[in-house]
Amino acid sequence: MENVYCEFANWPSLSGSNVDDTNINKEFKIELDASQSFIKILSINNLRIKSIKIYTILGELLYYSSFIDNYNFTININNYSTGIYIIAINKQIYKFYILR
Repeated sequence: MENVYCEFANWPSLSGSNVDDTNINKEFKIELDASQSFIKILSINNLRIKSIKIYTILGELLYYSSFIDNYNFTININNYSTGIYIIAINKQIYKFYILR
């Protein structure tokens, strides 16, 4: 099995450019599971996950799920190739990289 590397970074939802990343409200934690086939999204502050969208860096929608209403969620990333992806969780924006 090939190695998968994911790095997650929080991007703010903003209209201006003067943002201090240390003050971004981190409501969710995103982890790669041990099998390297799934990402796990976990609520940090007991905030329910309502919707998730995953986009390519070019803006192509790859995944969409709504009406989740749960504190954690798992997504299969086995078919995702090396690249940078954008994930929107309840309108909060994150990015993650996959290196295979």
